[in-house]
Amino acid sequence: TCKNGINNAPLYMRLNTLFFENSLEACCKRYYSWAYIECAGENAVTPSGYFPNWGGTSGTAEKCLNDGELLPEYMQNDPDTWLMDSVEKCCERYFSWTYNDCIVATSGGSVTSTGSLKWYFDGDICTQDCREDGALCGGFANSWNELFDTASACCAGKLSWIPRSTCVAQSTKTAVASSGQWFVDWSLEKCVKDCDNSADVDCGGIANTWDQLHASSGAFCAR
Repeated sequence: TCKNGINNAPLYMRLNTLFFENSLEACCKRYYSWAYIECAGENAVTPSGYFPNWGGTSGTAEKCLNDGELLPEYMQNDPDTWLMDSVEKCCERYFSWTYNDCIVATSGGSVTSTGSLKWYFDGDICTQDCREDGALCGGFANSWNELFDTASACCAGKLSWIPRSTCVAQSTKTAVASSGQWFVDWSLEKCVKDCDNSADVDCGGIANTWDQLHASSGAFCAR
């Protein structure tokens, strides 16, 4: 433990005042950090910050807490390792796989109710970062989701093998936008239009991203 009084110190310590601290709490923190609580006793200072509530210390599971009375001793002995200065950082570090649930549902923190409204890849479409509503919002994005400003940018970045117009239409739940231009359907060995209209015999479906489009069938298809 730490003692008070220079006369109680060994000679080598008395010859070098760098060994001394101004308080019991500081001495224990410096020399007995692994047993800080035992060393400092009633002089122990409870550190502040958010820590993981593993095992449901407060009666609820998967929650970041900021309550010194519930802080486990091993975390109190090493606060620099365990404590975070915000609920967001705590959730990101300790509950990253359920980040938004940790913040919104159980941690007392908050995510903007509308989310960022940016777009992220989710399964086979792009969806918006906002509370799931059965429309365009697919739920809040997780910390690892890459966000894009538009559905088109998300489609280009994450679903580049799908025709852009198809991906955007599926993501925004709108009709597929077609150019009405012409391209070669090599499976049919003929030129078709970039459109999806069963009433138009020239429509060959929505062009792929790699299809070269032309304003008319003219000389291009004659080749």
